[in-house]
Amino acid sequence: MPKLVVRNGPNAGAEFSFDKTIVVGRGPMSDLSFDDALVSRRHAMLNWDNQQCLVSDLGSSNGTYVNKCRLSDAVPLRTGDTLSFGAVVVEYVDSKSGTKCDHAARAEEASVYVMDDRSRTEVVSIRMGLEATPPEPGEDEAEVPEASRQIRFLSRFSEVVSSTFDEPALLSFVLEEILSMIPGAERSFVVQWNEQEELEHAHALSRSGQIENIEVSQALLNDVVARREAVLVRDSRHDSRFEGSGSLRQVEIRAAICAPLMYQDKCYGVIQADSSSAAAPLGRADVALMIGIGSQVAMFLAHKKLNRRLLERQREERDMMLAREVQQQFLPQSTPDLRGYSFAVDYSPVLAVGGDIYDFPYFADGRMGIAVGDVSGKGVSASLYVARLSSDLRYHAIRHNRPADVLRWVNAGLTAGGRAGMFVTLALIALDPASGRFDVASAGHHLPLVRDRTGRVTAVGASGDPPLGLNPDSTFRQHTGTLDPADVVVLFTDGISEAENGTRKMFGEQRLHEVIRAAKSAGAILEAVLSAVKGFTGSAPQSDDITLLTFGRDP
Repeated sequence: MPKLVVRNGPNAGAEFSFDKTIVVGRGPMSDLSFDDALVSRRHAMLNWDNQQCLVSDLGSSNGTYVNKCRLSDAVPLRTGDTLSFGAVVVEYVDSKSGTKCDHAARAEEASVYVMDDRSRTEVVSIRMGLEATPPEPGEDEAEVPEASRQIRFLSRFSEVVSSTFDEPALLSFVLEEILSMIPGAERSFVVQWNEQEELEHAHALSRSGQIENIEVSQALLNDVVARREAVLVRDSRHDSRFEGSGSLRQVEIRAAICAPLMYQDKCYGVIQADSSSAAAPLGRADVALMIGIGSQVAMFLAHKKLNRRLLERQREERDMMLAREVQQQFLPQSTPDLRGYSFAVDYSPVLAVGGDIYDFPYFADGRMGIAVGDVSGKGVSASLYVARLSSDLRYHAIRHNRPADVLRWVNAGLTAGGRAGMFVTLALIALDPASGRFDVASAGHHLPLVRDRTGRVTAVGASGDPPLGLNPDSTFRQHTGTLDPADVVVLFTDGISEAENGTRKMFGEQRLHEVIRAAKSAGAILEAVLSAVKGFTGSAPQSDDITLLTFGRDP
């Protein structure tokens, strides 16, 4: 099991073991919390899957660092790696890990410019500046067979990939190896495409190791991408393919090898080695080497993008689950324990968080409230609206006696500071348990259904009043009724009545009335309705949040 060991501060020496994904931050919302003002509340995430541990920053204010390198993407951890969260430094320990790579720590920044015959356009800020590793003593690279050079590169490449998933570090290593194995090249660089095959990222290295701006030829890049083949330019001054290109002359390239980064028929960019001198010519063996290197780099970039998408999905899923936990705190933790009455409820959001609401607020005169509502939309935005609505509903209920007045005050608050285009339908009941008398008002919601002891089902209240959150001057009508022993009230949202089967036919309120008529108690009606909806929709996916609340006066 991996663990983190604190290396500084008042908790130096403390250990934290984990065997699942954890969030590091400040405060109670984190799995591992540090009391440091420089640590964000949700600072970083360590994703453990029994094979390796990936660390990623969660958009923290001060960044997450591994071996003093600030993270831009998720990277795997090895035993002995140091992680910095704000001023807190911890060490990662896992007996299954090997050594770590420090290429990224030696990188610096420069800029790449793409030259065409009309303009000079900066691509991005890039990593650059590693001094090329010279050949080992007594080794003449020009005499090393091409196959041997590829074998040596693949061996080193595999070693680096196994110890780091950091893109700048690996590409810096690749460019360093190119200058080491191709003596005629003065510089090397990688240019990557985005999904639209537009220039997006670049990494470069010059043999001198000096930090300088790198200028590349648009004509040469276009030729390689169009052909999906490597291009060898022995001397640009006498190459008929580029006679009309001013960009090669502008950047003073005499000899160059430019190869596409191809993986599974997709181009991820190009890799190039070039020189402003033809004194040390580039040959076909060098082209074969560049093609081999390019295929390995392309495979790495493809897997990196896939890994990034998986991590983003995991982060979104974790955030959604956190939002779900927060939303659950606004919903009742249990049904009321009210003598002489039975309650049953089912709340099933179509996503991790939902836009339905149910609640049991108390009125100023002591009567119990029963509310069911439906916010327009789904997902996080609807769930935030539900949180606001729940707070407003409880606040105004305890200050008023009439459901119609509560709806009017809640509506005023939502329209004053609400989000344009969002609204909510809501049915609100005030129940006097002793007498069974109740008041009900509806803001554009389905009217409550009452099943009496004979099985007759009747909608109670007044329909036609507007939803909450649209018009600040809206008013709401109120209806009064009485629950006799064995009477049951049913409140529901669109997820019940508008549930669709495979042919897009809706469940409908008539079918709902029939199911309610055939059952008796609050619990039996709830189970019968849910079972009928499930049987009707079959394998069709749930399309809307479902809330079903029943309560009845005991016989």
